Amino acid sequence: MASMRKPARFTLTALLATGAVGGGGVIWWQAGRPAVADPPVVEDLGQVDPQTAELITRTVAEVHAHPRDADRRGKLAMIYHANALLDSARPCYEQAIALDRRNPRWWYHLGHVRADLGDMEGAIEAVAEAIEVADPDELSAALHWRPGLWLLGLGRNTEAEAAFRQAIRAKPDDPSGWTGLARALMGRGAYQEAADLLESKVIARRPDYGYAHHLLGTTYQRLGRAEEGRRELARSTDSTPILNDPWHDEVRAYAAGFGPTIQRAEMFFKRGRPDLALAVLNGLRESHPTNPDLLNNIAEAHFAMNQPARAREVLQVAVDRNPRHFATHLNLSLAHERTGDMRRALRHADEAIVLNPTSGPAYLQKGRLFALAQNYESAVKQLEKAVHYGVLKPDVLIMLGSMQGRLDRWQDAAQTLTRVTERDPSNIDGLVALARARGELGDLGAGWSLLEQASKMSPGDPRLNVAAARLRELVQAPTPRQ
Repeated sequence: MASMRKPARFTLTALLATGAVGGGGVIWWQAGRPAVADPPVVEDLGQVDPQTAELITRTVAEVHAHPRDADRRGKLAMIYHANALLDSARPCYEQAIALDRRNPRWWYHLGHVRADLGDMEGAIEAVAEAIEVADPDELSAALHWRPGLWLLGLGRNTEAEAAFRQAIRAKPDDPSGWTGLARALMGRGAYQEAADLLESKVIARRPDYGYAHHLLGTTYQRLGRAEEGRRELARSTDSTPILNDPWHDEVRAYAAGFGPTIQRAEMFFKRGRPDLALAVLNGLRESHPTNPDLLNNIAEAHFAMNQPARAREVLQVAVDRNPRHFATHLNLSLAHERTGDMRRALRHADEAIVLNPTSGPAYLQKGRLFALAQNYESAVKQLEKAVHYGVLKPDVLIMLGSMQGRLDRWQDAAQTLTRVTERDPSNIDGLVALARARGELGDLGAGWSLLEQASKMSPGDPRLNVAAARLRELVQAPTPRQ
């Protein structure tokens, strides 16, 4: 909190020199300063996570020891806030503001709490105060796009649009302002303008941003471009935005207890920062050394950081103490695969299936292991079970269809690959694989048509060449294969 402004301090010597000590036996700090309210306290800390309760108790004592320190009172407010004790957080932020009105963070956090309590107008007013008192170099994009989101919720699109444009000026490379502006434009029916903005300002810079594809797909549908809308929605991996809010991260850092800490780590995973997620999760290991959910989350961070051996070590601890934990066996199978022990990888995949015989991901992992061993008959059996139990990702369907083709099961391959192109008509790999399957079945016209469709979307794509060569071979001796 070093960057926060400190309230003005005066020494007793200075006060004496200026005649601040009055006569009549009146104590100077009582006469010169108004009384400070006691900090709000939680009535029954027994209902709070023990780690949270300990942190609250310690910080309340600090506030009593330094009643005029705005930073300590703001810290207590953030602890309440981070741990969903909003009825205590709100007056505590107000007390911090009374001690230091020119600290924009207290106003901003107060706005968050008011919004969480349903007072949207009060939230917008608080953030407006934060903007008013902040130094120019303190202004972040979140100070504008956050109230923009609240204004959208109130149906005040014109004001929301202005807020998002301010966020863009503050940080043009942050997609939060652009996606917010797109939503405001959609709210007033400017769908083409919203589509142009999403294409050029968000997706062109971050093609993997699922939320932008979600918005663009919705916009295309409103413009009557149904096929393009389906394509974009198929590419959407998430219908919620990734919001970069460094000031709110300060609050989340005070989340104590198991649940809030896991949620904070998930936020870092979503932002592509597994290193920060790992740091947060490791803080729980002392108090929860064998919790399988925690250890699996830690292993996920190691996987994301390309440290499969570290993931395997953590998961071995989990499985030793929790031998019937499904997710641990599944992840341990992946860890052994990535460290080259295929025998143990297969054993843990089998254990996962025994524990959850309707799990599509478990059959997928076992199918992948057989495919890596080039045992395609067994791989296809497992992948078909994975699809049966709900694993319908395009890459899985393409893998299954390709292996069905290897076994000359071209009719099955065509049915599998058709599911890909129906869900995502722009999937080049799906179109190419289906073109090959149609050709092998004797329907060369359909095969060439699919390749032409793929070529229009990706001219000169080398993936088309192998399939085209095979279709030319089949023209010479077209023998349908079932």
